[in-house]
Amino acid sequence: MVKNYPCPNCGASMQYDIKLGKILCDHCGTSIDVQEADQLSSASGDTGEEHPASYTCSSCGGVIEADPKAVTSLCPYCGSPLVFTDRLEGDMRPTGVLPFTHSRDDAVSAFRKWCHNGRFSPPGFASAHNIQNLKPLYIPYWLYDTDVRAQAHASATRVRVYVRGDMEYTETDFYQLYRSMDIHYHDVPYDASEKFDDTLSSKLLPYDFSQLQAFRLPYLAGFDASQRDYTAQELMPLIEERLDAYSEKELRGTMAGYDTVTITDQHYDYENPVSRYVYLPIWFISYRYRENDYIFAMNGQTGKVIGKPPISKAKIAMWWMMLTGIIFAVLILIGVFI
Repeated sequence: MVKNYPCPNCGASMQYDIKLGKILCDHCGTSIDVQEADQLSSASGDTGEEHPASYTCSSCGGVIEADPKAVTSLCPYCGSPLVFTDRLEGDMRPTGVLPFTHSRDDAVSAFRKWCHNGRFSPPGFASAHNIQNLKPLYIPYWLYDTDVRAQAHASATRVRVYVRGDMEYTETDFYQLYRSMDIHYHDVPYDASEKFDDTLSSKLLPYDFSQLQAFRLPYLAGFDASQRDYTAQELMPLIEERLDAYSEKELRGTMAGYDTVTITDQHYDYENPVSRYVYLPIWFISYRYRENDYIFAMNGQTGKVIGKPPISKAKIAMWWMMLTGIIFAVLILIGVFI
């Protein structure tokens, strides 16, 4: 099943507008609340296949070849933003979505600032054509709540140095420590996409989950989104590994006042784990230069930017030559007028 959102005023396709927080018709300017938009949607019929590879556009009737994991697309014939509703059913339907707050203009501005407007980047990197590839993506995530009983044994020392007469003495006291804490973790995120790098996703954190909205299909209209690749249970070992590190930090915080602390044994018991499947927003572009891939990614809610732009050695050399020439010319002028 494919849905799009025709304007009730002029019939043109509508999509979610980040600044308005509503479904907007770019043709006539009509806007509608997300909660009401589903009532205006049109849909094409079911293909009868469990996981169809192609769909019929509900706006123009064109046939669309769909990536196996994609849940949204733009019709290549009429440009309508489409949502594949059959791929968002059952346990593949998110419970929440964090809408974008940073628009394309915000992302383009951040991209240009990030790469210094292409001053030191390869030719064409900051061009309008390349920036067109900057995409708004909804990445599938799991959010975890869990209680943790954290326990640790540690060896610690306190060292005192003092002087008597001509002699300096070092006195070391040794301690055996035990700490136990009950910790509750709330909304710990882990991305559920195989394609999106875990290191990259962790660097984009944090998000403000107090702004999380109940999932509704119109939020996806006009954006790229795909199904998750992992269940909550499959990612739980990675979440426990991450929370082990957080819990160790909390335990170490209770061991202040010693000169050295060495944890000799630690144990973490996880109880009452609960998970929620959600979509989180990012702006994303990748660029290949001299057989290396470069990534620009921006948190679609907070505006946090990560990535390292490609550097053109030829451009850097040119800038150094120009700078050296300017300095040389200034020195000559100073010499003339002195």
